Amino acid sequence: MDFDIRTSLRQRDPGFRQMVLRAYNYQCAICGFNMRHGNAPIALEVAHIRWKQHHGPCEIPNGLALCAIHHKAFDRGSIGLDENMRVVVSGAINSGGVVQRLFWDFAVKAIGCAHVKKRSCANSIT
Repeated sequence: MDFDIRTSLRQRDPGFRQMVLRAYNYQCAICGFNMRHGNAPIALEVAHIRWKQHHGPCEIPNGLALCAIHHKAFDRGSIGLDENMRVVVSGAINSGGVVQRLFWDFAVKAIGCAHVKKRSCANSIT
């Protein structure tokens, strides 16, 4: 049996992660998390604001440096950004204590870095 499987994989820019981390000074854009082991960042990731699957470019204005927790929450839609680059927390988020400190305490916080002022976000929550 012969299979013809065609996939449309958009090439990721291998330098994207490093460029975004550098633009955000190697810290989470939301909480400021910046743990390192020696000189290597730990649990610090880069998220596309507009996902690659939706033709989001691998460019600094489309990237966010996020700690692992905020990255997972961002990809899930638990947090997002409004048109003014402020953190929006989904009303579906619940719990207390740590969740309050990790999410609700950052609601409406303005996000930005030296290379980013304002942009339209596909990952906004309304």
